[in-house]
Amino acid sequence: MACTLSNTGIQTGCTILATQVSQSINAFTKAEAYDISISGSLVVTGSTFFSSSNGAMYLQGIGQNTQNHVLTYNSSNGNVTFASCQCFVSPPATGAYITGSGEDIRPIAGQNSTNNCQNSGIGSGANNNVTSSFSYIGGGRSNNISNASDCSIIGGGTLNNIISADNSNILGGFRNTINKNSGYSVILGGSCNEINRCGNSHLINGCENEIMGSGTTNSFGTILNGCCNKICGNASGCSYNTILNGEGNIIENSKYSAILGGLDNKVCAPGGNIIGNDNEIQLSHDQSVMIGSCLTSCAACTVHVNNLNVGCTTQMQLRNPIGSGQAGMLVACDAGGGAAELYFHNGTAYKKVCLVP
Repeated sequence: MACTLSNTGIQTGCTILATQVSQSINAFTKAEAYDISISGSLVVTGSTFFSSSNGAMYLQGIGQNTQNHVLTYNSSNGNVTFASCQCFVSPPATGAYITGSGEDIRPIAGQNSTNNCQNSGIGSGANNNVTSSFSYIGGGRSNNISNASDCSIIGGGTLNNIISADNSNILGGFRNTINKNSGYSVILGGSCNEINRCGNSHLINGCENEIMGSGTTNSFGTILNGCCNKICGNASGCSYNTILNGEGNIIENSKYSAILGGLDNKVCAPGGNIIGNDNEIQLSHDQSVMIGSCLTSCAACTVHVNNLNVGCTTQMQLRNPIGSGQAGMLVACDAGGGAAELYFHNGTAYKKVCLVP
């Protein structure tokens, strides 16, 4: 709290103390802080400098000017001129934040920017940038929400980007990207993950995972952790696919498919599901399932396994007629009257299996 100059004890016939004189010297040499009030006129010869804690100067009785342009008067020649002078603009608000013309807000320190946007903000951090309206970066470093990404959020992390994807969110992590035509998508951490042209998609943690499409028809993809997993598709769409962890797994040009972990599995047909390692469901083998390792699909609507151990019983659907087949197929056929017969395909035709009573 500043001191106040006082004349207490300064009277005719009294001894004047050194402290009574030095208070004036201390006040005008800034040795101590004093509040000084002046009644009447103040005439200054030479330069006058003003300073304050927030860089602003206020004159009592003179309101803050809010215009960028003013009229100036030259006392030497009497001329009135029109001038643009930033020194007459109201000083910024005090505190840690500064606001812009679009009601955007950002920290004064850290070289953060909110440009060409409305009602957006940056909470903290450094070198963060927002150019979309109604968007927010919570903190971190060098994160970016670009144009056409309204109502999006980056929580923190480093070098994360939301580019032309409305209503999208990146929680944090390193170098994660939600790219064009991927609105309503979410990346929750991890590193070097990307969602591109696949709206309503979710990528949770992991590294170098990708959900990649080629248009707005590709959507609703999900990768939950893992490394180098990919959901991708052409213009016909690759929607509603899921990879649950693992490494190097791929769902390509497929819909309604899933890989439940494992290594280097691949689904290329709709409705395919894989559990295991190094398996592939090939194109046109729709609705197939693989359980095991190193399997390649051979037909649609088929469960592929390395070995099958049935703990109790198994039942086969009866065929009528027997139809076509391939070598190694075992088929139960309707023999009429509630009876069934078993046939085995030897590579040329089905042969009836003789069951010993």
